[in-house]
Amino acid sequence: MCNGAEGEPATFKDRFLLRSNPYQVLEGLAIAAYAVGAERCYIGIKEAFTDEVRTTGRALDEMRNANALGGVPLEVVLGPDLYLFGEETGLEEVIERRPPLPRMARPFMLGLFAAPPKDNPTLVNNVETLANVPRILADGPDWLRTNGTESSPGTMVFTVCGDIRREGVFELPLGTPLRSLVEEWAGGPTERRSVKAIFPCASNTVILPEQLDTPLDFDSMRQVGVGLGGGGFRGVRRDSVTWCARRTSTPASSGWSHALSVRPASSAPARSREAWMRSSCADSPRTSS
Repeated sequence: MCNGAEGEPATFKDRFLLRSNPYQVLEGLAIAAYAVGAERCYIGIKEAFTDEVRTTGRALDEMRNANALGGVPLEVVLGPDLYLFGEETGLEEVIERRPPLPRMARPFMLGLFAAPPKDNPTLVNNVETLANVPRILADGPDWLRTNGTESSPGTMVFTVCGDIRREGVFELPLGTPLRSLVEEWAGGPTERRSVKAIFPCASNTVILPEQLDTPLDFDSMRQVGVGLGGGGFRGVRRDSVTWCARRTSTPASSGWSHALSVRPASSAPARSREAWMRSSCADSPRTSS
């Protein structure tokens, strides 16, 4: 199961990847399905992500037409524009046509369509994790370690937005100083503004200006109370730098190793947030294109 329903404020890493290279995500999902012997695959995307739904559907069609599809059926599941849809068990609930309310048991314990005595464990990863798989498999761990640090190899893609001179998405090696991202790549604060504090979206930790030289790696950011893989960064105040940092894929892979076939399904029109919460999700929209 691929979680493409990111919902943290000011984050865009999964959507960026699904827009720019959905083939790499599908390839990673196919490899994962092959590795664990999955019976079926799902990609959960918010119905509001119309561009991402379109590009993912087109990529699936192209892979099928190129005879690059394997034997595991894939279904793209559209869900509500709600924060809880991005939680992995909330995604499970939507796939099973219920509202996106979290479950107590994690997917590896009690997965999709489970019923006693069958527990049916389910593998769940997000878009960025699956997108890393093809390049690592093709080029090996030594290639991955050409960037980053000993304990945090590879790169991350950082989304920067808000009161800075250059909003955008920047791929940098792990271990790059936070100051380099904010001041060099994003251009620093806008005119007559200065950095007051940086607030990670998925944390209540405040990063102060004197901490801007902290390396962007897992160990260093953990010491200041920030989990790089879990959330973005955004400003605490209007006159602060507002930005987010999220991990996404390494550069695009050169081809497909394993691919997926598609389970036919029909599209449905978008529904409002209120309609989703009022309904039982019995007719939750699904699409394969």
